[in-house]
Amino acid sequence: MKKRGVDLQKTSDALLAEIGERQRAEEALGASEQRLQDILDNTTAVVFVKDLDLRYILVNREYERRHQVQRDQIRGKTDFDIHSPDVAETVRANDRHVIEAGTPIQFEEAVPMAEGERQYVVVKFLLRDRATKPYAICGIATDITELKRAEELQARRARHAALRADIHAAFCAGAETALQTMLQRSAEAVVRHLDAAFARIWTLNDRRSTIDRGCSSCRPVQVCTLA
Repeated sequence: MKKRGVDLQKTSDALLAEIGERQRAEEALGASEQRLQDILDNTTAVVFVKDLDLRYILVNREYERRHQVQRDQIRGKTDFDIHSPDVAETVRANDRHVIEAGTPIQFEEAVPMAEGERQYVVVKFLLRDRATKPYAICGIATDITELKRAEELQARRARHAALRADIHAAFCAGAETALQTMLQRSAEAVVRHLDAAFARIWTLNDRRSTIDRGCSSCRPVQVCTLA
């Protein structure tokens, strides 16, 4: 009888120790998840995690702000619940590409927002368990809209500067070059620097009758001057 009581006590102590260890593990896991969420919520990048069926598991505060959703509302939803069908399919196609490749891939994605379309560079990669089996896909997106606009503005200014230089060079030839040749070179410069498929330059004589002096053509974009 005494031995049975000792055995029961040992079993009880073992169960209590196991329960205590499990509670400590759960508390540690919860604290770790909270630290991770705190880190994600204090970055300006947009971060999200989806399961392999491409349903949302986790998003950070910046994702909530930009998409005007709450993380509890988006959990279990797909991109079709958030974006238009064409945007959702593009995003999901990139996700599937990462799942099939099994390696991190960088994409550029255009996503409509309340304030207008935004351009993002997104790095997507798989999350794996201890056995290296993938269980989710994570994305970290950086807004490059302003950078894109600045690059486009710089490129446009460079094209216009090159166009002015070529037209200036064409007309600086002066008496050495016929007017027809100067106009032809100017029209070709318009096509070359403005990515036009068609350019035509017209002049008017003193009697206001049109004289076609030069052209370089493909698609209907016309540039006209009146003298």
